[in-house]
Amino acid sequence: MGIVTALAVSIGLLGGVATYLYLSDFLGLGLQIWAAFIAWASFYHCGGKIGGFTKSVLANLWGIVWAVLTLLAITKLGFADTLGLPIWAGICVAIGVGLMILGSNIPIFSAIPATVYGYAATTGAADFRRRRQADAAGRAQSGCRGRALDDRRRNLRTDLRGIRRGAGEVVGLREPSTTVAGPARAGPAQRCCVQHRARCAR
Repeated sequence: MGIVTALAVSIGLLGGVATYLYLSDFLGLGLQIWAAFIAWASFYHCGGKIGGFTKSVLANLWGIVWAVLTLLAITKLGFADTLGLPIWAGICVAIGVGLMILGSNIPIFSAIPATVYGYAATTGAADFRRRRQADAAGRAQSGCRGRALDDRRRNLRTDLRGIRRGAGEVVGLREPSTTVAGPARAGPAQRCCVQHRARCAR
């Protein structure tokens, strides 16, 4: 069996098993399978074996550090409001990546591709989490709007029944109603929106 065939079989099987484990998420860690594939690519790129593993881990950690610093600069320094997010993010990435590559002068961080892998995986994970939170907030708001529409329709039907009942009493078709209306209760939409605002406030 040739080396390429052996790699195809072993990596294919490992990739399938890893995908199953990551999607099952037995430990509830929320790990992403694409990050594992990037880590494997980095390991092989650095030569494999113990030496490649050490170089890959150290270089990836170096990239992760600069990715975190870049994200903090983009989101916490406040210049995105004045310069605009695209300009400020571009400035931060340019500076962060430049300093990260300069760090390759240090021997333990010399595997430049591996540092880029770590940087890319970190920023990708942050963007994935941001999009997932935005999608969840959008679904919650959509649910509130849907329940509010149901409440309005229910109230409209109640009003129409009241109008028909009142009209019947006026023309003498039914006895006057002696039922005393109770206090209005919050509908599901109002309760949903109150809960949604409470979650956002936290």
